[in-house]
Amino acid sequence: MPDAREWSREDTARLVRVPGPEDDKYSRGVVGLRTGSPAYPGAAVLGVEAAWRSGAGFVRYIGEGRAADAVIARRPETVVSAHAAGARVGAWVIGSGTDAASRSPEAEQELRALLDGSVPVVVDAGALDLAPGRRAPLLLMTLCTPGTLPSARSTRPAQLAQVMPLMGRSKVVDPFMGQSSRRSRP
Repeated sequence: MPDAREWSREDTARLVRVPGPEDDKYSRGVVGLRTGSPAYPGAAVLGVEAAWRSGAGFVRYIGEGRAADAVIARRPETVVSAHAAGARVGAWVIGSGTDAASRSPEAEQELRALLDGSVPVVVDAGALDLAPGRRAPLLLMTLCTPGTLPSARSTRPAQLAQVMPLMGRSKVVDPFMGQSSRRSRP
């Protein structure tokens, strides 16, 4: 069972370094995102923007249609592909701005393949239901955002019930609603 704890500024400082003159886009890290949807294209844009601003040297967005168009309009340096197969990345971000209820069988197969891979995966929103039993190292996003507040009280408990067994003893903090809860593994 993976350990769960709060991430600190010191944790980040240990892992992030200022790029030097010998660095290139690959040595600075490649992030792949399979996020956003026609209903929530902004999630794709925000994730891609965050990846670039965090210092990634190469950002790959997996998606089509409205979300992909919005990503390219905002960050044209992003490499966009329709499918993740064959994409070489150092980490994946999946699920933000997606809805498990409207996921196609092909999308589910692709997400499961990412979750069974060897690179770390940040799992959020519409992919949380696929996280149990996966082999990839996972970082599970369990915080509400301002955009989810109207439905947070009804949808968050269901998502958390799926994720909490993966996390063992964990702390869940919702900074927008001012709630904090601890749950011990049964």
